Amino acid sequence: MNKEERKALISFLSIYILSSTFFMAIIAFMYFEREVVMLEDHCSMNMSQAAWQVKSDILKSYMDKKPYKFKATNKDLNYAILRDDESQLYSDLKYTLDIDLNKKAHHGKDRSLHVLKINDKSIDLKYIIIEDINGVDSISQLKFKVIFLFMTGFIIMTFFGFILSNILVKPVKQKAEKLNRFVKDSSHELNTPITALMMIISSLKNRYDIEEKTINQITASTKNIKQTYDKLLFNINGDIVKRFDEVFDLKEIIDENILFFDEIAKSKNIRLTSVIEPCEVCMDQYSAKMVVNNLISNAIKYTKKNKSVYIELKDSILLVKDEGIGIDKIMQKKIFTRYKRATQEEGGFGIGLDIVSSVCKDYSIDIKLESQIKKGSTFTLDFSQIKCK
Repeated sequence: MNKEERKALISFLSIYILSSTFFMAIIAFMYFEREVVMLEDHCSMNMSQAAWQVKSDILKSYMDKKPYKFKATNKDLNYAILRDDESQLYSDLKYTLDIDLNKKAHHGKDRSLHVLKINDKSIDLKYIIIEDINGVDSISQLKFKVIFLFMTGFIIMTFFGFILSNILVKPVKQKAEKLNRFVKDSSHELNTPITALMMIISSLKNRYDIEEKTINQITASTKNIKQTYDKLLFNINGDIVKRFDEVFDLKEIIDENILFFDEIAKSKNIRLTSVIEPCEVCMDQYSAKMVVNNLISNAIKYTKKNKSVYIELKDSILLVKDEGIGIDKIMQKKIFTRYKRATQEEGGFGIGLDIVSSVCKDYSIDIKLESQIKKGSTFTLDFSQIKCK
């Protein structure tokens, strides 16, 4: 699975998981709230029944003119009976009594309370208070149950989401692999005639009296084909080929590319000027070649005839400046995206600057662009992070 396929898969899974988790969370919350209300109602009903039983015993004792003796009717509940002055006749409450006695139901994080008021002036007992701590435990158990079910559902949903996304991506992946194989095979087939053309051009220069302009045009065209071939090969293999980091002088890579593009520049009457200082870096040489190659290639491609391209390597900073058509501010944010081209004036696949951006990200090379329409563009790359000290 290449970088683009992984990105698409992660995006699909993220949207699927986030949306499903959101709806699952809403359902879990609604279920929890409903169950809590039902538990509290059940708890209140039990406490209310227990309070009325105690009240019934109190009224019976006073009617029989006998002293009231407390008798628990439900061993799972705690009781308190208060006189008119709120002094305690009896209490086995687990927690202190700091509530509003005029309010019937109280539900807290530690307990639930029910207050029953006796409105009979002939009886000196005023309040019956029932305490239930088991209902709170039931709510805590419900909370853990909901969380467990939610997490289980999340895991199952993620698992099936991964399977579903692979099923959806599979046909696209197969087509992409077929296309990559075709391009790769085609690229390999192109390599032989390109190499042969380069050798024939050298032979034509030495053996036949052909106009230099014609030779230069053939050489430039062949090199353009070779450069396109290199871009395609790097684009196809970029995700699977292991890069080999080594120490080398970046100056040699730049000099080699300037020599390579010299005839292409001459075919457009473009002057290539350069100031290149030695700079040892540690990175993959082929990746470095592709970065330099694409920057110089673009500079020449988008520069008009009889203009200049300036290349400088100084203090670990590579600068490629052209006098081309320039790039507007909106497109400057998009040109490092694959298949995105700043203009339709010149040909190309829109993969050159994507390759540059990809390599720069991998090696923490800071890249900057300054450009003005009809005045040109300047690309600046900072290699100081990978410079050998």
